[in-house]
Amino acid sequence: MANLLVLVVLSAVGGEMYSIKRIRGLDQALVFQKTSKKYIGIEFPLSYLRRSKIFGVFDDDNQLVGGFLIVMEGDLRSFESLPSLTCLPKKIDRWDVAEVNSLWLSKELRKSASSIVFWLFVIFQLLISGKKYFTYTYSTSKSRLGNFYGRARPITIFEGETKILEGMKEAEVESIEVVSRFNVAIAPIRSIAIITDRLMVNFKKLRSS
Repeated sequence: MANLLVLVVLSAVGGEMYSIKRIRGLDQALVFQKTSKKYIGIEFPLSYLRRSKIFGVFDDDNQLVGGFLIVMEGDLRSFESLPSLTCLPKKIDRWDVAEVNSLWLSKELRKSASSIVFWLFVIFQLLISGKKYFTYTYSTSKSRLGNFYGRARPITIFEGETKILEGMKEAEVESIEVVSRFNVAIAPIRSIAIITDRLMVNFKKLRSS
């Protein structure tokens, strides 16, 4: 099936149902491109999206409310934005690295129980990718996001102003990190306190609604 329903989760926000689907085809890729730009400020080129496995989170009205992509081959934007490839640790084989990018959730989902399922789904997709390492980039101004990623024990290969790539309006001060498959796998265990707290908060909201 072209639009295989991968997972359905129940959000504590109004009891609405959300689904995570694989995005395929030019029309859906264009929707993802435009919608993700509103949330992260970058309009990723179609040539980049064509090389990616794209997943979207959809609400009951089939509106895109989140998503992410994984790039398995070809140039990785995280590495392209480096001042020099010498920043990459020698022990990491460039061809054993996949890139996670355009990862976002709408505001109403970020602190819901659905966000936990979303992150677990992201981790599952990384683990079945077959790659040993994963790279990603985020703005250093987002310290909470950096602390969250830190639970996976990443290696920071660069922090500072990165190159302006296609789809960006200006240079960004970013952190570029690489994390191993092993650390991705055990990240949920290190985050068990956050997961438990979020589930409890959402359970209380459900009981009071």
